[in-house]
Amino acid sequence: MTTTEHAEGTDDTERAGEDRRSRARRRNVGGAERVARLVGGLALVLAGIAIVAGLSPLSVEGLARFGGGAVALLAGLRMTWTGYTRYCHLNRRLGRDSYRG
Repeated sequence: MTTTEHAEGTDDTERAGEDRRSRARRRNVGGAERVARLVGGLALVLAGIAIVAGLSPLSVEGLARFGGGAVALLAGLRMTWTGYTRYCHLNRRLGRDSYRG
């Protein structure tokens, strides 16, 4: 495996390591927003599981029930993940930052 030398004297391997470290320091979800994402995300995950399993009082059957449960489950997982990692790509795109580190 070879690396390409750059004018600054660093190679691609060193730059990749720097990129990983800088990503690890990025945070834009904090405080009440983080708590809301964690709690709301977990609630959506549980609701999605209940809908898919047919344990919810919804009168929808078949594919619509599965689809609705899957959407709730995936949205809940995403919310929980962004709360846990304290980073949201959409917040970055919108220029939002609730993290006070």
